[in-house]
This record gives sequence, structure tokens and C-alpha cells, in this order.
Amino acid sequence: MGIKNLAKFMVVAGGAMMAAAISAEASPPTYSVDFQGPTAVPPGGSGPFSAADILAPGGPSLTIPAGFVGSAGTLAIGGFGINSEDEVRELDALSYGLDGQFFPDELVAIPLIPDREQFRQSWTFSVDEFAVGNGLGIGPSVSTEGAGGAREASADIYRSRTGPGGFGLLGPGTNVGVFDGNGAAPFGGPGLDLVEPNPPSVGSLPDEGDNLDAWDLDTPVFRNEFPQNVYFSLDSHFPEPFEPSPPVNTGTAVANGFVGGDVLVSDLSGSAPSLFADSRFLGLNGGMPFDSANDLDVDDLDALVLWNNDNPEYDPVTGPYSWLEGTDMLLFSLRRNSDLLQTPTLDALGSGMEITEGDILVPVQISATEWAPGIFINAEALGIATVRSGGGKSWGVKNPRYEDRDIWDDELDALDVQQVEAPILDANFDNDADVDGIDFLTWQQNFPTGFGATNATGDADGDGDVDQMDRAIWHSQYGVTPAPPIMAVPEPSSLLLGLCALTLIPATRKRSRS
Repeated sequence: MGIKNLAKFMVVAGGAMMAAAISAEASPPTYSVDFQGPTAVPPGGSGPFSAADILAPGGPSLTIPAGFVGSAGTLAIGGFGINSEDEVRELDALSYGLDGQFFPDELVAIPLIPDREQFRQSWTFSVDEFAVGNGLGIGPSVSTEGAGGAREASADIYRSRTGPGGFGLLGPGTNVGVFDGNGAAPFGGPGLDLVEPNPPSVGSLPDEGDNLDAWDLDTPVFRNEFPQNVYFSLDSHFPEPFEPSPPVNTGTAVANGFVGGDVLVSDLSGSAPSLFADSRFLGLNGGMPFDSANDLDVDDLDALVLWNNDNPEYDPVTGPYSWLEGTDMLLFSLRRNSDLLQTPTLDALGSGMEITEGDILVPVQISATEWAPGIFINAEALGIATVRSGGGKSWGVKNPRYEDRDIWDDELDALDVQQVEAPILDANFDNDADVDGIDFLTWQQNFPTGFGATNATGDADGDGDVDQMDRAIWHSQYGVTPAPPIMAVPEPSSLLLGLCALTLIPATRKRSRS
């Protein structure tokens, strides 16, 4: 399908295309686990899977997705971790190059579009066992499941919906659990066949439970057909401040000839990885010029979102939405103790805020040969804790970034994004053509509901929960007869911007091999 036809197809189909977008229910997610937990092979657990394997829920036990045909695990990642006496391999981030909005019937993916009227960006992510959240979630959320709650957050997946990123800092948001590590109480959502709980353990190994370490929600993985490429990063070697000495990070990247900030590519056959995006194009390794001969393993890419424009070589992102002009789309986060996080590093997009391990970052080109990370979505919008906003948690460990004070931010561990249709705001919960006190009672009787809510049970903004936002929508529509459903955050110029953008972007299409 050509670019013009794709644009016409989307304009005509409109909301019907949104409904056709692949969902968590239609396509099993794929993910990896940290080597320190019980699901991985020793030293952290008893196996049978490596921390470099890409996994899927098999119910009642994990499985390797059928699309991977390699006989020795899913990816040909070899080498010994340089800080480990055992052969330990660890995958840190995952994408199939189709992130954004995927249309299964056409096998087409398009990247994120900055259309605030028509679209929302739905982020699904994981955190580690030390996360506490911002306290705004009503549960299940990072706050209720994290280190200050049930201590099960590290094996769960949470969702936060935001407006388009890249236009400045967003206000504090919330998140809601969409996948539960073991599928049991207290969360009890769809399970991922992982081990819970996982209490935070400073200075000791192995972990009691699992830590989900790489994630893709919705890309279907068929045997030897689609997608053809797998993009990922590998674990760095530098110390993890919460773990015992000597350092326990695996150093998988260096052992395979790369650094932890590089984005690598392989395929479904399990071929050896090759370099796709050099870390210096992301502003990592101290932001050195990309033509420098010195390449240091000092920044670790911890989460990855990628849309590939069909060019097998990386077309460097130059800033937010440069992918509408022909580049790839690449977003990422950094692991705790990365070099750029040990000292204050300002947002390259000019917000004046220092980046943290909870931010979703975008590469920003700052000169002909240099890039720096900018904040695409700030951590606060995802509902996770930051020191800069008055949050954070003490763990008995000095943080060099905060003048050796014992205070730490939440860390974003894995990430995926889906571009979804902006919700209809409708507080007429009983569908009787007005918004009145009966509708308020519906909200009141079901508040709070963390997930699985419908409009009939008080969910006014279609995000699957019943929270204070739904009450605010009821208040704004109270007394309206009839109650007109409205699109959220209307901006008259946004639709034109989005439609124009469709004529600029190449469509990514992956056909089955003949």
C-alpha cells in the first residue's frame, strides 16, 4: 500500500481502523526476565530459560514464541558476562521495529503522530522491585503493587495514557495494571507466568521473585514469517548500586562486542546480533561525537520503542517527530547508575529539568556530529516517583547524583507504546439522555475501580478505570440534556496536522517470506 493510499485508507476508515488495531487480548505479549530472579538459569534461579530469551505466557508455564526457530534459545547471544563467574546473558530492551500503530489486516505500522484531537499515546511499561509510584494510582498501580505496597510490581505491566509527547512537560499522571506477574491476588489480572512477590533486597542475591526486563505488547510473532527483525539492547557491565559487591551486572553487551547503549538487530532465526543504532546517535556515552574512536560502556539503554522506516540502516532521529520527515522513530530510557544519570544532565529539549531513569527520552541532534537525550514523556506523567517532584525513596545507599544523599527515583524497566483513538468523554452512565445525580451515584458506587470498568460503571473517559478524572468529567457535563459525547482535548488544527503528516511518513510493511 503506497503512502497516499495509506493516508486515504486511514481517513476513510477513521475510528474503525482504531478498533482493528491489535490488542493485548488478540496477540500474546513477549518479554524477558532479569537474570537475578527464579525464572532465569543460575545464578539467580533454576531455569530453564536464559535472561536473554524472549518469552511469552504459555499458561500455566512460560514458552518461547513460535516465531523463533533458533535451537539454542531465541537469540544467538554468547559470551560470558565480564562481571560474573557464570555464563549469564541478559536482554535489556525489546522491539520488533513496528511500534506506534499497527494494522494487522494490512501488516502496516505507522509511527506516533502529534495529533492531540484524534490520538492518545498509550504506554505500557514495567518497573523494578524498588519502585514506589507517585501515590496517585487507585490500584492496581505501581503505588499499590510496588515497594511500598504488595511488593509485586517488578513482574507486572502498567499502562498510562498521555497526550502526544515532545511538546513540553506533562502534569502528574496515573497508571493502572494491565498484566499481573502471576495472575493471582492481590492484583489478579491476566498473568505472565512469572514468580511473585519480589520484595526489594538491597545488597543480597538472588531475588525472591522475577523482574520483567524487556517488553512488547502487541506485535504478532509467527513462525519464520512476521516480523523478520528483532531489535534489542544488552546489559552493561557497570555496578548496580543496590546489589552486593563485587558488581553483579552481566556485561553481556561488552562480551559480545557492543556497549549497553547500542541498539542491536537480529532475526527470527536467531542469527548473531549486529549493530543497528550506535549509542552515540542517542546522545549516550557522555554525548561524544559519533565519529569518536572512543566507545565506553557507561550508559545502559533500559527500555526501547522503535519504528523502522524499512531502511536496514538506522536513520538517526533528530528530535521529536523527525520520523514524519523520514527518520526512524526511537525512544528509550536509561538504567540507574548510567553515566548521564550520575551527574545532573539537562533535558536537551530545553525544559530546564534534569533527566531521570523514569523518563522516556528522545535523541536530539545538537550539532552536525552530536546528539543529546531530551525528555519526550516525563516520568511524572506515567505516575512514577521522581525526586525532582518531591518523591523518591531512601534505600540506605548514597546517590552521587543528589550530592550523595540517600534518595532515589523510580526506574522505567521496559516499554512499549500504542497509538490509540482519543476517548469520547461521556458521563451519561445510565444512557438516559442527561447527566444528573443518578450518574454521580454510579460513579460513587464504583469508585475506585482499578481496571475492567465500563461506561455503565462510571468510566467516563474510556480508560478502563473509575477515578477522580471520571468525576471531573461528570461535573463538567452535569445538567446537560441531552449529554453530547465529546472528543477529549479538542484542538481544531490538530486533525489537519495529523492528516498532513500521513503524506510525509513512509509506511512500514512486513510481508511473509515466500
